[in-house]
Amino acid sequence: MNPKYEMAYFIRGNARSLAGNNQGAIDDFSKVIELNPNNIDGYNNRGNVKIKIGNLQGALDDYHKALELKPDDFRSLMNSSNAKSRLGDNVGAIADINKVIKSTPDNYTLYFSRGALKLKLKDEEGGLADYNKAVELNPNNYLVYQYRGSAKSNTGDFQGAMSDFEKALELNAQSTTTYILRGILKSKMGDFAGAIADYSTILKTSPTNTLALYNRAYVKSKAGDFKGSIDDFTTALGIRPKDEPCLSGRGNVKMESGDYQGAIDDFTKLLELNPKAKYAYSNRGFAKWHLGLVQEAIVDYNKEIETNPANSFGFFRRGLAVSGLHDYKKAIPDFDKAIEIDPKYGEAYAERGVAKNLTGDKTSGCNDLNKAKELGYNKSEELINKYCK
Repeated sequence: MNPKYEMAYFIRGNARSLAGNNQGAIDDFSKVIELNPNNIDGYNNRGNVKIKIGNLQGALDDYHKALELKPDDFRSLMNSSNAKSRLGDNVGAIADINKVIKSTPDNYTLYFSRGALKLKLKDEEGGLADYNKAVELNPNNYLVYQYRGSAKSNTGDFQGAMSDFEKALELNAQSTTTYILRGILKSKMGDFAGAIADYSTILKTSPTNTLALYNRAYVKSKAGDFKGSIDDFTTALGIRPKDEPCLSGRGNVKMESGDYQGAIDDFTKLLELNPKAKYAYSNRGFAKWHLGLVQEAIVDYNKEIETNPANSFGFFRRGLAVSGLHDYKKAIPDFDKAIEIDPKYGEAYAERGVAKNLTGDKTSGCNDLNKAKELGYNKSEELINKYCK
């Protein structure tokens, strides 16, 4: 190869990049730039390879160099926007797209991309406006409807979201992601049968889709079909035996259905996979508590508090267990901590109120029970009648 033939290095750099030889590709594109410092594509391609290896700042530096050579270059601006977004600079990423829109105002993908960035900045109105513009420019792209529907769902516009998901599926009936999103939306709206139907549609053609199995299992549990839920979790675990959300989900449903030993077994497997799994010690302890294994439960709650000190459940459940041993004074600080972490934890106020009453502090205890009622805890009225009348 002619050592001064920049195109040869450029072609080999692209081939090396496609083959996964990232350092070789970087070396070739660097040679291109050495031979021709004004080669914009050399900087862009080297930046793209740096993106692949996680060198985001290095990539951005390359894109900036390309923009010094041609400030309005479409490719360089979009690459710069992508790198900035990955680095967390969404404002800068939007600024780059704004420059492109000035010269290419009818490109729907620009509004699509800018809308996503605005939503990351919590600019819901701006994000939806950009998605609306993208739909106006290209009403036949299902992805725009899918993303706009997701944004509407997150802002509470469930009917608008449903319309968008239905339009997306009209344009692409094979879109698994749209079925997933519509299933989640239907579950939010309380249409459990509809959500299950969407997940089942996916599973007819993709029976090993563990996300669809997990979501269907979750909705079945909300609908009270504990056996169906456990069956779906079990099927998913047959495909991915180390799937932590599925183990946790099945353990929770087993506990809810009264199979406390089965729940303990699942949470134990989960902890073997991940000793820091959130809620696992707390949930296993709660299952043990239901079986009367109070001291073993407290050991698990202690471990939960040690590994996840921001988990209010660990403190609350330990307080509950200690109260069950009639050590009410010792239980109160655990309820205090649970409320400190979650000030709207109505049940924690209620149990602290009971504990205070049983230690003779009726005034403060009844204040807690009234606070629990204010927060909507459903057993508070019964407890107020028992301790405060």
